[in-house]
Amino acid sequence: MLRTSILRERGQLEAIADEWRELLADCSSPAPVSSPTWLLTWWDVFGRLEHRQLRAVEFRDAGGKLVGLAPLLRRFCLSPSRGLGGRRIELLASGEPPEQEISSDFIGVLARTHAEPDVAQALAAVLSSGELGGWDELRFTNMGDDSPFLRAFEPELQRDGCRVERIQQGASPFIRLPRTWEQYLQEIGGRRRYFVRRTLRDIEAWAGKDQLALHEASSREELRFASGVLERLHEERWRAAGGCGVFADPEFRVFHQRIVNEPFPARDGVVQMLWLTAGTKPIAALYNIVFDDKVWFYQMGRSMSVPSGVRPGIAIHALSIKHAIEHGWREYDFLGRERFYKLQLATDSRARVTLRAVRRGALPLAWEFARRYGRAAVHAARRLRKTPIQQLPDFLD
Repeated sequence: MLRTSILRERGQLEAIADEWRELLADCSSPAPVSSPTWLLTWWDVFGRLEHRQLRAVEFRDAGGKLVGLAPLLRRFCLSPSRGLGGRRIELLASGEPPEQEISSDFIGVLARTHAEPDVAQALAAVLSSGELGGWDELRFTNMGDDSPFLRAFEPELQRDGCRVERIQQGASPFIRLPRTWEQYLQEIGGRRRYFVRRTLRDIEAWAGKDQLALHEASSREELRFASGVLERLHEERWRAAGGCGVFADPEFRVFHQRIVNEPFPARDGVVQMLWLTAGTKPIAALYNIVFDDKVWFYQMGRSMSVPSGVRPGIAIHALSIKHAIEHGWREYDFLGRERFYKLQLATDSRARVTLRAVRRGALPLAWEFARRYGRAAVHAARRLRKTPIQQLPDFLD
C-alpha cells in the first residue's frame, strides 16, 4: 500500500523538486516536459487562468520514498467547442486553448519503473474517494501510447465504473541516432538520402559553402539573441502563410521567455538554441531541449526571403542531426505531428494518445447547455472563463 498526499500549493511541489527529479530519472520514459522546471513554470503562467486548481498527488512507500507523482489540476470547463464540460481533472502543462497550446508531448503520471501498477491503483483510489474534489471528466493528453502506467490505469478506472476511451493523437517521428552521419544517411534509404544531400548542396550553392554556418548559443546572452531570431523567423513564416505564429500569444511567449532566460538545472535538461546563417544573415533557427541523451525538437523558424528550392528549415534540421550524432546522443525526437519534413528525416515514430474517462452519472454540462441554448452557450462559456474562481456556481464542488 502506498501513502498518498494531495499537494494544493505551488510551494509544496517546489519543496519536493529534488525528490521529483530523482523519481523522473527512474521512470521508464522520462521526458523534460515532466521536470520541475517545465511544470512549475507552466503553473506560474497558466495556473491562474480558466479556474485551475492545483491537485498534485504524491505517492510514497512505507519508508517514505517518493515512488510516484501525479501532477494534476482541477478546473471547471464549460466550452461546447472543446468537448465535454463540467469539472475536469487534467495533467499540468495541458488543456490550454489552441492559440496558447504549449504542446507538452509525452507528459504523464510519473512512477518508478515496475511501480506503475501500484501508482495506478493508488491514483484510482484517490480519484474515487473525492479527495481531489468533485469531477465529471478526466482527460490526460499527449501521453505515450506504450506507457506502462497507462496500461495499468485504464482497467482501474473501468473497475470504478468510469467510461474510458483512448483517443489516438497521431505519432511523433524520431531517429535512433547511429554512430556516424554516413550510417544515418544509409539508414534513411535512397530517395530520402538523396533529398537530404540535395538540400545541403542547394543551400551551399546558394549561400556559398564558406558563407553557410551553424551556430549554437553558449551563453545567456546568446540564448536571448537566438530566441529573438527564432521568434522573428517563426512569425515571418506564418505571416507568409496568412496567419500568425504561436509567439504572438502573450502567455505562450512569457512561458518560453522564462524557460530560455532561466535555463534548466542540468538534471531537467539543457535548452539548445541553434541558428543557421548565410553570411551574416540568420535564415533558420531551432529550439531544442537536450535531456536524457536525447534531442527533443520543440520549435523552428525559417526565412522566407530565399529562392524557391532552397530549404533552410530542412537544412538546419539535417545539420542539427549531424551535430547530435557527433555529440554521441542517442535519439533525435521531432515531437508534434507527422509533417512531411519530419517523415523525410525520421527513422521511426511513437504514438501519442489522450486518455479520457467520464464518471458514472456525470452530467455533461456543456453538451446539455449547448443543446438547450445553442449559440448563447458559447458566449456564456466565454464569460465564465473570465469569472473569478470565488464567483463560480456551487456545482463546481
